[in-house]
Amino acid sequence: MELFLKDKDLKPEIPDNPEPVSETFHGDNRIQKECIRQFVDFKKSIHDLDHRLDGFMRAVRSLGSSSQLILSTLKLQKRMTDILEVFRSNAISIFTAFAESDGQELPDIFQSNSPHRPRKSFQERKQFPDLLADISEELGDFLKSLSDIPEFSDKKLTDSILAFEGWLIYRTGSLEDFQ
Repeated sequence: MELFLKDKDLKPEIPDNPEPVSETFHGDNRIQKECIRQFVDFKKSIHDLDHRLDGFMRAVRSLGSSSQLILSTLKLQKRMTDILEVFRSNAISIFTAFAESDGQELPDIFQSNSPHRPRKSFQERKQFPDLLADISEELGDFLKSLSDIPEFSDKKLTDSILAFEGWLIYRTGSLEDFQ
């Protein structure tokens, strides 16, 4: 009983004008690690897609009059790189927001691999909804170029591309409404 009374007497002192409690999330390594893991997975997916598109372009070159298809594939590759840069920027923002200190060094994974593509400033970068709209338009161009090849008649691929293009248009509208 004596212990109970002692604990009861030890009430925390509350100042007359308490300052508002501000939550700080600095130093949350779990979020930083998850941010890095997700960025690595996304970057790997983008690089895999890039290599597949390169292989596709090599295969298409053997077909006659495939320049439009190659051009639309190159545009898709560029757009994927733009999206990777937006994700890189967001990952860097999350990583630094949850850093243990203001001067914490960024991991190497956040460095751009492309020396000929300097990192654009925030103002120079397109907004994410605009990038999605561009990709949906370029997918339409890609499909049109693909259908110009007489030997191409893959209905499943055409339907998949059209469905994905529609999904991108829907998401673009949702994101624009959200802004």
